[in-house]
Amino acid sequence: HTCLYLFSIRLNKMEVKQKGTQRDKSEVGNKYKLIGSRQSYFTQKLQAGLQWYFRQRYEYVVKSPDIAKEIEDRSGTHQIPVLITPENWCIADTTPIFSMLDSRLSVPRYYFYI
Repeated sequence: HTCLYLFSIRLNKMEVKQKGTQRDKSEVGNKYKLIGSRQSYFTQKLQAGLQWYFRQRYEYVVKSPDIAKEIEDRSGTHQIPVLITPENWCIADTTPIFSMLDSRLSVPRYYFYI
């Protein structure tokens, strides 16, 4: 399994994109998988973001005891939410997740770079 927990750390150090620069235009067929809890504010924040970004391209999975160990091993943390991308990356921090999701759109919808 590919896990990019460090990917979330690297995204925190991203430089602000200059207007008119290249955005990620890759197409991947699989859906995003959001793993979290209905009681988690951060899970709800990410779910709202996925509805905004990719309404038909994600599924929500409740973090249950039968998948907890696998998710925690892959993400490197017990915290939720965790997002598994179509490329099978496993990311566990909402701030870099939103930066990544925004970079995948042809026009930014969440972060507007000036």
